[in-house]
Amino acid sequence: MQIKHLFLLALLGAFNILNAQELPELEHVRLQSKNYFDICKQLDAYFATEYQAEEDACWDDEQVKYLRWKWFWRDRVQADGSFPDMKAQWQAYRQHKTVASRALQSAWVHEGPMQNTGGGYWGMGRTKHVAFHPSNPNIYYVGTPDGGIWKTADGGNTYQSLGEDLPYLPVGVILIDQLHPDTLYISLGDKIGWWNSNLGVYKSTDGGQHWFPTGLDWSLDQNRVLYNMIMSPADPQTILAATNGGIRRTTDGGVNWTVTLAGEFTDVQYKPGDPNTVYAAKYDYWGQSEVFRSKDGGQSWTQISNFGLQYNTIRIAVTQANPNIVGLMFSEGKKLYVSTDSGDSFEFKSEMPENFVFAFSQVDPQTIYACNTVVNRSTDGGLTWEQMTNWYNDGVHDEVHADFHHIAFNPHKPSELFFCNDGGLYSYNEPDSIWQDHSNGMGIAQFYRIAVSETGSLRILAGSQDNGGWMKRPNGTWGHTNGGDAMTQAIDPTNNGIGFTEYYSGTQIYRTTNGFLSSITINDNIPGAPTGDWVTPFIMNPKNPKTMLFAFDDVYITYDRGNHFSAISDNLTNS
Repeated sequence: MQIKHLFLLALLGAFNILNAQELPELEHVRLQSKNYFDICKQLDAYFATEYQAEEDACWDDEQVKYLRWKWFWRDRVQADGSFPDMKAQWQAYRQHKTVASRALQSAWVHEGPMQNTGGGYWGMGRTKHVAFHPSNPNIYYVGTPDGGIWKTADGGNTYQSLGEDLPYLPVGVILIDQLHPDTLYISLGDKIGWWNSNLGVYKSTDGGQHWFPTGLDWSLDQNRVLYNMIMSPADPQTILAATNGGIRRTTDGGVNWTVTLAGEFTDVQYKPGDPNTVYAAKYDYWGQSEVFRSKDGGQSWTQISNFGLQYNTIRIAVTQANPNIVGLMFSEGKKLYVSTDSGDSFEFKSEMPENFVFAFSQVDPQTIYACNTVVNRSTDGGLTWEQMTNWYNDGVHDEVHADFHHIAFNPHKPSELFFCNDGGLYSYNEPDSIWQDHSNGMGIAQFYRIAVSETGSLRILAGSQDNGGWMKRPNGTWGHTNGGDAMTQAIDPTNNGIGFTEYYSGTQIYRTTNGFLSSITINDNIPGAPTGDWVTPFIMNPKNPKTMLFAFDDVYITYDRGNHFSAISDNLTNS
């Protein structure tokens, strides 16, 4: 039975982990090649010689994001460094499913985890977007960067995965046809930056059971990114997409797309209640990032700003509480500008405390939310700000997981906001200030490595991105071993209470002898403070598990489970 568990989790590790790892937001570093090895050579040199982390940057900085991306793709690119043809693999898989005998296929069961063990600091996995059914308030869809698309029909109590028929797991944006709710559109790829290659827009006409590409059909080596996508409130056949290849527009439900405004665009938004007025944010790192407006539904555009600011990404927010308001969030200087006349003029309001995503309240135009690691709020139109949440329990703020990617409003209850972050999906109810975690039931944890016990009751160790080390206990429940990014795992084959887990790059290696009721770190026992790979590997001798090998920039051996180490190589990796 445990062998079946091993194969199940190994397959999950191969296919359901970090399928679209994000490269850091290096606006000024344009990739000089489409080849993985060339990209790594260029960015390795950049981080070694040019990169300077911001003083107030959190640990999850640009270099960390690059290391995630580098590790993920290195075993998935072709031998020559080219990226795989995901669509061709998808078509081959579909053909195989058609001809394969169902009787010969094994029945698979999700092993977990599916239930959060505490919320806040501990999360289920990363989410990117949420979209709501137009008439049924219990139905909404959640897009994830590594776990496909999920549907709930009971307000978030349970979820169903709809991503098994997709060629690529990252789902960045979800749109629902307001007249025919079984018709869905998704952008297949992350939406964070130009380094996240996108496969375009896929469509389903049966509520997400089956998917097919629309006319916006890309391959990974085209380096296309779709930052945002919106549907006309008057005609669901009309969709606008902000991409690094211009504003794309379709009027026939995705069959044909035209470029109505050339350039790279990081956001596009309709004016509430007006399908003819659209705002778009152009991105030009070395030049000027400006805002454009269309008054004919996105067919033609006029530049309405002249900020003249370099090195800047702009995001746009609007509110049905006052359709004439347009908010702009700048990456450069964290500036907030607000227009009260539909973009005819903009007024500087403040420097925001955080500036990755932001949104206006849909019931009070003076209330604005801005977040990255934590959620901040202004109740005076952006002049002053207060912190609302914290990513761990500080005894002062509500504990909500870190790293936010999207803010949405429930159309059936406009005072209810939904936040997508690296821990899952949260809602916030403005009238009573109550936060709620809606992540349970989505199998979206991104695992790097797993270990399975070979003796005694089943125990599983699994290292996940952003949500720490997980452990399945012999009683069937899941708990945590360590926080942050957890990587390589190991369980003693002769004693399932003895195990090891680690923090990224081997900076902290944890050992337990009691099934992680408690643990200690053993890094101080390693001479010379060596540095490790993003996923630093270690392994037990199966005949004598007290003996272990740890591979940093040199290889180290221990004969007593980490109490003492000695190097068995000398400058093996040439620094």
